[in-house]
Amino acid sequence: MTKQNDPQAHTRSEVDRLFSNIEPRAGHRERYASLRVAAAVFARMIEDVVPPGECQTAAIWKVREALNTANDGMLFESEAESAYYAQRSGVEARR
Repeated sequence: MTKQNDPQAHTRSEVDRLFSNIEPRAGHRERYASLRVAAAVFARMIEDVVPPGECQTAAIWKVREALNTANDGMLFESEAESAYYAQRSGVEARR
């Protein structure tokens, strides 16, 4: 299948948008900080209760991925744009 026919292929403008520097809106810095603190607490808990190894590493990386996804979600300008990028990344929106 060529990139042109691949429904999962990103266009140049989508890639540019995904990797552009988007300035946080009012109140976002505080929300980012709150999420980082909560994610760090959870990651430390995983570190404390899960034996060292592949599962511990994967769990901590998934916390990091969740944090990054949440941060990205705050930057999207609309619910439609957020849903679009979630769908493109294989994430199912839940309400």
